[in-house]
Amino acid sequence: MSTGFGVRAVALMFGAVAVVANTTSAAAQTLDRVEYQLPMGVIVINANSVLQANSSGERGETPELASKFLLTVTAYSSSVDETDSTPFVTASGTKTRDGVIASNLFPFGTQVKIPEFFGEQVFVVEDRMHSRFADRIDVWMPSKYEAVRFGKRETHIEIVEL
Repeated sequence: MSTGFGVRAVALMFGAVAVVANTTSAAAQTLDRVEYQLPMGVIVINANSVLQANSSGERGETPELASKFLLTVTAYSSSVDETDSTPFVTASGTKTRDGVIASNLFPFGTQVKIPEFFGEQVFVVEDRMHSRFADRIDVWMPSKYEAVRFGKRETHIEIVEL
């Protein structure tokens, strides 16, 4: 599934916020990456992800990406009603297994921890969610029962490697 439309919509949304807030928009732009300077920090929009970064001190300085995020965490399984026609294959082409998460926020291969619920276990972004979910991550579980039991929770996640 392509996330290009969703990224453009998010870019337009942040562009509108930047104009309304009279902030400096589009600090740096290329076809693959757009950065918006906002009062809360820098929003970096890549081809397939949206990241928040801490404010950079100097103009032209590369912003440091935030390593902790408060996000909604949900769970999914490989049941046919939750996936497409290939329920055991992720969007990146790997097989579903323990440690896989779906996210539209981060690029494939991003490693994250969810310490409040999973301790030091490291998860890897290998799957995508429906485009309407741009504000959460989805943890793969071996059964629909476990996914439903996990439910929808809000917690801090930590970026291990981007």
